[in-house]
Amino acid sequence: MSMKSIQPGVSILICTYNGASRLTPTLQALLNQERTASIPWEIVLVDNASTDNTCEVVREIMSGANVPFRLLSEPRPGRDHALRTGFEQVQYEYVCNVDDDTWVCSDYVAQVWEIMPAHPEVAVCGGQGTGEFEVPPPNWLEALQTSLAIGPQGDMEGILGADSQSYLYGACAVYRKSLWDKVQQSGFTFFLSGRKGKKLNSGEDFELCQVWLMAGYKLYYRPQITFKHYMPAGRLTWPYFKKLFRAFGRADLVMQQYLKATGRVKGIRGRCMKTYAGYFFYLTAKVVLSGPKCLYSMLTKNEGNEDLLLLLREQAFWFELLTHRKRFLAVKRAIKAAAWKNAFTT
Repeated sequence: MSMKSIQPGVSILICTYNGASRLTPTLQALLNQERTASIPWEIVLVDNASTDNTCEVVREIMSGANVPFRLLSEPRPGRDHALRTGFEQVQYEYVCNVDDDTWVCSDYVAQVWEIMPAHPEVAVCGGQGTGEFEVPPPNWLEALQTSLAIGPQGDMEGILGADSQSYLYGACAVYRKSLWDKVQQSGFTFFLSGRKGKKLNSGEDFELCQVWLMAGYKLYYRPQITFKHYMPAGRLTWPYFKKLFRAFGRADLVMQQYLKATGRVKGIRGRCMKTYAGYFFYLTAKVVLSGPKCLYSMLTKNEGNEDLLLLLREQAFWFELLTHRKRFLAVKRAIKAAAWKNAFTT
């Protein structure tokens, strides 16, 4: 882990797997940034076990660039590994997680430089994405667009309150390197991981938000930080969304425990979560009761049925709980005893 002093400035961190076909507009948007003459900033790209010609494409685009640029390699597949490598190597305090299929607004860096120093209590700042679709999207997508890191994340600019959502999606979110370093030095490791190659996983952006919320920091939404999020045709299908929500359900084994720890799971569900047995029987009852409704939805025209997606998510969570009891208990113990919760007061 890097122990170098952290300088004030903006680091653009891009983690990519086989991104050769996606990275040109992403990097061009960064090279076209405005109002950056007085801002120290850099672009760091982590090649995460790519098997295509990502490195060659990136070198060609960035040749002659007027901003400092570094190309790193992380051979272990998984976004969590790539993030760790990138955070260790960036030199500036404000780390922008720019996905390889997102195209930031022309004053993205300038806005980050404006908002983050003004709010030292903020650990994560997120913006608003709009879809750039390869094919016309289905009419049901708007109600589900946040699942693809598209759309508003709040009603207005400001700190997200206790009654609002408890995370900001990772696409183009801004983090503080100093806070990252502190939790890493206290032994933090991800329970969740983003996409590993073609395997659909989720949750590392959610997990980072929970870690800093538990440490007393805030989340900030700034809708003026805009970006376009490219959506290939394959992500706009109903089968993909069903697969995506099942991935959310698998991640709930961890996510729900963080929500319980931050006081966002209450009522019967919260009381049942005190023990594995209580939570297992609670979910079993929900899955059994939802069975007829789920079967009916599957036998009828169900495309765009958000209730069905939520049922599939709950069922995937139940099966994960059934088959990974030891992991559930290990996560519960780790969150309760985590040394990183005290890292910010020492």
